[in-house]
Parts: sequence; C-alpha cells; structure tokens
Amino acid sequence: MRLVSTPAMLSFLAKIASVEARHAAFVRDLRTPGSFAGDDVVVNAAPLQSVSLTKTPAQVIEEAKAFFLPIVVSTSSLPTT
Repeated sequence: MRLVSTPAMLSFLAKIASVEARHAAFVRDLRTPGSFAGDDVVVNAAPLQSVSLTKTPAQVIEEAKAFFLPIVVSTSSLPTT
C-alpha cells in the first residue's frame, strides 16, 4: 500500500470501489435482466448468507442509517418497483 498514504485516502478508494462494483452490477442487469445479484456473482455460503439477499434501496438505507448520523437520508422519493 505504498500509494495509499493516509486512512482518508484508503476510505476514499474503498468508496470508489463500492460505487464501481454497483455500476458493473447495474450494467450486467441491463444486459441480462434479473442478473443484478445472480448466484454466480454473489456469495451464498453460510457465514456470508446475508450478502446474497437482494435488498431495496430503502432496506439498505434502513440498515445503514446509523452510519449517516447526524444526516437523515429519506427514501420517500425512491421508486418501489
């Protein structure tokens, strides 16, 4: 990690990687509908069972809202289907 000199930079790079992974999954789903969280790309092992569950944006925000404090994130304007 000689190119990452601060914890802030590591955090920034992790955020970029997360967004890029989501973009890749979205493009995959556009090319093959229903494959966003396909069994061939999502871990389905017992210790990591929860990562194989597809969640709505509202469910994700609900689980992560403690990390956003003091900012409140509203999902009321997001589509539900």
